[in-house]
Amino acid sequence: MRAWPAGPTLQRLWLASTSGNLGDGISKTALPLLDASISRDPIVVASVAAVASLPGLVFTLPFGALINGFDRCTLLIVAHTARGLLLGLLAFVLGTAETLAYGTAETLVPSLVDSAHLEDANCALYATSVTGNEFIGPPLGDQLFAAVPGLPFLVNAVSFLGSTALILALPRQPARRAARMVA
Repeated sequence: MRAWPAGPTLQRLWLASTSGNLGDGISKTALPLLDASISRDPIVVASVAAVASLPGLVFTLPFGALINGFDRCTLLIVAHTARGLLLGLLAFVLGTAETLAYGTAETLVPSLVDSAHLEDANCALYATSVTGNEFIGPPLGDQLFAAVPGLPFLVNAVSFLGSTALILALPRQPARRAARMVA
């Protein structure tokens, strides 16, 4: 790839893409590991992220009263069913947002670089995507999960927030109106 002058706006997009793709790669292995650990040992779920400890603080007393007033097997079935459905929904929502983000990032590039450098800019973003999603993120996700099961999700959340902060600094462009189809 030839050297290309990446201005500050493209650098922000590239860094945002790098951050998001690394987070995606981390989740690629961490989420299945979490699913496997949930099916064998639900206590591991408590470390999914630092924020996951907050519900324990807030709901321990009310849930204690609930547990004492209902059949425990039924409550456990409801809790496990809810967790499974929520993880499935979360995976679907994450996949949907990922599809939107990738499509949007690709169409943003032509407005950030001149046409002479468009191919190089697209190549850089594609290389970052593949590297983060396939080569760096998955093994990093494995290692983070092995250290603390919730850590890859915390790192992933931080990567998306960092990506958002970088994208906020990009110049805004009005949306193009869709061309009306004439029959």
